[in-house]
Amino acid sequence: MAATYRLPEIMRELGDDAEIEALGGQIADDLANCAKRLRADDSAPGKQHEILHELRGVALTLRAERLVTLCREAEAALTHAPDTGMDDLAAHICYLTDMLAASVRAETSRSRPGRPA
Repeated sequence: MAATYRLPEIMRELGDDAEIEALGGQIADDLANCAKRLRADDSAPGKQHEILHELRGVALTLRAERLVTLCREAEAALTHAPDTGMDDLAAHICYLTDMLAASVRAETSRSRPGRPA
């Protein structure tokens, strides 16, 4: 996934390796949790809308533009046709979310000198 996101910028502002790793871990956990909940709640459009909104917020913070766009598309689809399944779109969103979470974890673990990525 070729996404641009703000984590390196945020990392420079924090400067402290422990803070960076904690922030990265929290962001990655939030992303993974959203993907897990989206997979589990695929039959409840109201719940999906809530999860997508939360995920879009995290993606906006990271400037993960493709994920933001997909979340908006999915939210619009749920608003206009709540009974329509969005299995393919949800699967793609979950895939991108998992990749972004892994990228955040890898980048924040590299911030500490001598730590394996």
